[in-house]
Amino acid sequence: MKQEIYSMDQAAKMCGMGKIKFFAMLRELGILTKDNLPVIHYRELGYLKIHTSTWIHPIRGEMARTKAQVTPNGIKFLNELIQQKLSKDSREYKKCL
Repeated sequence: MKQEIYSMDQAAKMCGMGKIKFFAMLRELGILTKDNLPVIHYRELGYLKIHTSTWIHPIRGEMARTKAQVTPNGIKFLNELIQQKLSKDSREYKKCL
């Protein structure tokens, strides 16, 4: 049976965030690189994957495209991590008021 894999857009929605804030938070937490690809630690844990595909550019020829994808376990992990970060940030914000 094939395991369900989610796009980063789908994962952002499942975690209750917009795509831009989702990517920014994952970069801030050290889960994604500056190129928005998952660091090896989270790939080895099975939370994220890298999908590589190719396409033909009319001038440059064959080009590779890479994108991050999230596993079901990754959705659970990211959702918990984001909720922890958001609750911590809101507590810090309240302390400043």
